[in-house]
Amino acid sequence: METFTEAHLLRRSRGGADNRARARLERRRHPNLPRPYQLRGLIRHDCCERKMQAEMLHGSIYYRCLARSLAPGSPAAADHPKTVNLREAHLLGPLNTWLATLFDRQHRADTIAALVAAQDTDDSDLRRQGLHARIRDADTKLDRHRRAIEAGVDPIALVDAMNAAQAEKAIATAELEQIPKPIKLTTSQIEKMIDALGDVRAVLDAGRPEDKQALYAAMNVQIRYDHRRQVATVTADPHGFSTGVRRGT
Repeated sequence: METFTEAHLLRRSRGGADNRARARLERRRHPNLPRPYQLRGLIRHDCCERKMQAEMLHGSIYYRCLARSLAPGSPAAADHPKTVNLREAHLLGPLNTWLATLFDRQHRADTIAALVAAQDTDDSDLRRQGLHARIRDADTKLDRHRRAIEAGVDPIALVDAMNAAQAEKAIATAELEQIPKPIKLTTSQIEKMIDALGDVRAVLDAGRPEDKQALYAAMNVQIRYDHRRQVATVTADPHGFSTGVRRGT
């Protein structure tokens, strides 16, 4: 009932508004809805080496690079157009096609090997290494303070330092215990997962924008756009392949 009443009041407010007021009302609809910029932060303009900024224009997503935002005296200003626009839709189809080729018969073995090797640099493993280093550092400080006390230093003078080292060790130990143990997949398991996907290109095309955005980021997709030739060069890690993806018209 509440939804119906709100809709009824909205229709009435529109019915009594002139064209200009109605236009303002339309622009205010759903102002806070997130926009699925799938390639946000992944496109760099070849001319000035800056990341292109995502923006919604006329209902379509573009990545833009504006000359007016260059730093004063930038050497890129001489060759930089006033505005460079790259439409996201012109990239997604070719990008997904290329990513799908990483799992075809020709590249499948190399891709799987890269995915298996990538597990050795899991972020949680890096976090563990950092926390273990903090614990060792705290133990080193505590041991140094104990030796100082044994050598005759007044223990009261070292209370604060020892308490700080103990606290640092306790915090790092607690964080270490909360990190879930990584589950590493075997070559056979990854092969089965890829087989279960079926047509990888179709899966990419049908995926939710938010999921694809996370996938592109996870694969470290990087795009460099050359506005002179209207060509985007795409790379991805850990696979190490690269290709030129031409912008559509």
